[in-house]
Amino acid sequence: LADRYGAPRAVLVDGAVELRDGAKSLEKRRPDTIVLRDFKHFAANVLKSVIGNDKRFEAVTSAIGKTRSAIQQTELAHLVPPTVRPKARFMNLAATIRWMSMIVWLLKNPNATGRAGISEDRMQDKLAWVTEYTEDIAMWQECQNVVSKCVTFINEQYLFKGASQAMKAEIGDSLQYDKSKEISERLVNFVNESEQLLRDGERLPMSTEILESSFGLFK
Repeated sequence: LADRYGAPRAVLVDGAVELRDGAKSLEKRRPDTIVLRDFKHFAANVLKSVIGNDKRFEAVTSAIGKTRSAIQQTELAHLVPPTVRPKARFMNLAATIRWMSMIVWLLKNPNATGRAGISEDRMQDKLAWVTEYTEDIAMWQECQNVVSKCVTFINEQYLFKGASQAMKAEIGDSLQYDKSKEISERLVNFVNESEQLLRDGERLPMSTEILESSFGLFK
């Protein structure tokens, strides 16, 4: 492609070493070519490093798998937790958090439509374990909110000089948990380091989501 169209000003990669090394080879053709990392993949890795090593999160992951097997062919089948994709679970954490929040609400509201035909004993036996993680859910939700706000910002605004401070303002200063604050700091620092590669006035993509969606349409 570089032979046909010329070396690009920037290359966006998802963080894989083989892609970064290949992209850097373009610098031999064009010294000012820069390599940017996809923001969503980086954010997922940050989530994994902050939450993934939490023993309580590991316990939840195990419990969700057992719950799925236990209720998927019963009267509770409509309450089956979302499928966890091992290679991308931190890019799809929001679905798991939504499910846990829904179950906590249903357990507190016995007359809810979603509980029709399900006895209290069955709800307690199969799903009451979720309530043990009520405080964790709130913390994980705040972490996910930080990531979601940042991903939306980068998708809409792209990378530019000053993006890190604009994104920080988007996050706000009302975070309650240390882990969400750590995620916020790491994402802002990542964008700040990336924007230092740009020239004044440049604005470049920092997300592969549009491209991946286009591939999805062809599939």
